[in-house]
Amino acid sequence: MDSSSFQNDEDNHYRSNLKKSQSWELEYQASLWSTEKIVHEEEIRRLKLSTLVLRNQKDDFDERILSRDDRIATLEQECEDLRLKLAHSEQKNLQQETYFQSQESIDTNELEDIILAEKSAIELQTYAFENELMNEKISPDASSSKLPYLFVSRLIPKVI
Repeated sequence: MDSSSFQNDEDNHYRSNLKKSQSWELEYQASLWSTEKIVHEEEIRRLKLSTLVLRNQKDDFDERILSRDDRIATLEQECEDLRLKLAHSEQKNLQQETYFQSQESIDTNELEDIILAEKSAIELQTYAFENELMNEKISPDASSSKLPYLFVSRLIPKVI
């Protein structure tokens, strides 16, 4: 009986070791599963955090885009206002240029008329003086009192 008892003890010991080994294996598997679960949960947390950071960055980019769009719209409006102002200024400049050219033409015509009138007046005066001189040469008994008048009338032109 010793041998059967020994064998029984050995079987019991083997079974006990097998149970312990299986128990350790189960604990190891549970621990491994728990570790994988923790790693998986941490990965989920990391991804959620990354998602939040990316959403925040997206919101910042959206705000910057809106701000730039507003700035672009403002600049486009300013540009359009300046274009209209420039077109108005160019039109006003063209009107003034046309007015000044016509005024210059009128002034030139008036000046030509004045010059022509002055030439005519001088020619008439010259003709009158020449006639008077001829008359004096023809009539030698002309009084000397006309002589000062002749010089004065030549100094002061007559305007007709």
